[in-house]
Amino acid sequence: TLQTVSYAVIAVIALPRIAKKFNNSSVQISIKDLFINKWIASSIGLCTITALTIHMTLNYGLDFFNVQISKPDGPILSILTLSFALRAIGDLVWGALIATKNRKISVISSAACVLISLPIYYVLIEQYSLYGAAWGNVLSVAIQLSTIAVLLKYSTPRAQRCHA
Repeated sequence: TLQTVSYAVIAVIALPRIAKKFNNSSVQISIKDLFINKWIASSIGLCTITALTIHMTLNYGLDFFNVQISKPDGPILSILTLSFALRAIGDLVWGALIATKNRKISVISSAACVLISLPIYYVLIEQYSLYGAAWGNVLSVAIQLSTIAVLLKYSTPRAQRCHA
């Protein structure tokens, strides 16, 4: 629910506007452009409201509709909610890289994320089972966002130069 709402409301609206902002621009996209903007703030706000709503109403909704399933584990639900909120931010950052024609950074960050995350996932799942898998999901998004920030800092990203 969290990721769907975030994607539908933020990414569908934000990414075309981000691409338009940098269309035919010679300005280089910066870490600030990607990570500190009104779209990220909106995503954080929307994710917070959605996550709190899910946490406050899920068990009541299951009881109200007399759903015969086990109640979700609160701590795991919280970790996964954090993961999906970070993923919403990650989708905006990654989508902005694509929209601004910084495909090289997006591909390298994805590859680095996989290479770094796989051994971490393995250890976390081996040691902490379901909780390890949940935290591994959070860490993989954090790794990709960190990799994007490092690549932006030490490379020369470009603004979109195509004609829309």
